Formats: sequence, C-alpha cells, structure tokens
Amino acid sequence: MDTAHHVITDIRAYHADGKDNQQLPDIVDRLRKRLWQQGLVWENCVADTGYSSGENYAFLGGKGT
Repeated sequence: MDTAHHVITDIRAYHADGKDNQQLPDIVDRLRKRLWQQGLVWENCVADTGYSSGENYAFLGGKGT
C-alpha cells in the first residue's frame, strides 16, 4: 500500500499452507519490478508483524530497504 496516497500496490492470493513471512520476498520482488517499469522507486517497506522474520530483515537489508 502507498501509505501517502492510500493506494493498494499489490495483491495476490497464496496457499494457506505457507506463513505470511514466507511470501514477503516474492511480494517485494514483484512490486519493485512493477514500480520500476512505471518509473517509480521503492523507498520503504511497511508490513504487519506476520511478515516479520530475521530472514526478511536480511532480505530487505540486501535490497537497501
């Protein structure tokens, strides 16, 4: 979601057998690509605690987010 403009920036259904935090890398990669294609730049990631994990912090750190 674009929190400044209240626009949903991504939506996708995932199987219930995975946890939210397992989906974050896919969401980030798809969204960054889509934004880049529109000439927009990813700046911050805001997500609820269901997406929190050490792996995701490392992943986002590697992306410069």
